[in-house]
Amino acid sequence: MVEDSDVRILERREQEQKQLLYVLGHDLREPLRMVVSFTDLLARRYQGKLDAEADEFIAYIRGGSQRLQGMLDDLVMYLRSGNDQPQLQTTDSNVVVREVVQRFHALIQTQDATVSFAAKLPDVQADRRHLSQVFHHLLDNAFKFRGEQPLLIQISAETHGDECVFTVRDNGIGIDPRFSERIFQLFQHLHETEKYPGRGVGLAFSRKIVEQHGGRIWVESQPGQGCAFYFTWPLALAAAGSTQ
Repeated sequence: MVEDSDVRILERREQEQKQLLYVLGHDLREPLRMVVSFTDLLARRYQGKLDAEADEFIAYIRGGSQRLQGMLDDLVMYLRSGNDQPQLQTTDSNVVVREVVQRFHALIQTQDATVSFAAKLPDVQADRRHLSQVFHHLLDNAFKFRGEQPLLIQISAETHGDECVFTVRDNGIGIDPRFSERIFQLFQHLHETEKYPGRGVGLAFSRKIVEQHGGRIWVESQPGQGCAFYFTWPLALAAAGSTQ
């Protein structure tokens, strides 16, 4: 039974989160927008008219402020993602994976990459949009951290009792096992952003979504040997019953 004190704590936390979202979405974004706007104005008016060092300083300010603006946007999205209740229904994960792979069609063609998946992935109990986001972030991560050889991504799944374990495996640059937990934290980077772009958000989003559905996500990897991302997901009720 939920105590009144527990209810009050939950209500206070919800109110605090709303206040934080407002601060991030309005109070902090507005002065940052001014910095970005006036820096752009400086660049248009004075770029090339001062010395090279001044141009370099303006470029640093523009890059830093735009990056901070992007991080604020990502943080607001990350916090809001926990507020919408998943709309669970029986979902064909083959259809979800095919749709996600199709979004990467241009990258697959231009980079001579290969994405393969099992002939029959299981039906799961899922909010289809959320499951799609997890696969999207994992494929996006593989493309960002590809190695010198043509990228190969393999998607598979195994059922265990009332859940399945999805695997997204690639042959990219891999990571040191010491950082296998850190990469799921918000805004974490293991490599220089100039060579490997991104703000360190996708894997944090993925973990939050998976945990919202009662699952867990982890990675197994070695430097230079690619990554294998695993995440658990509840099977569709009928499918779970047939595995008993």
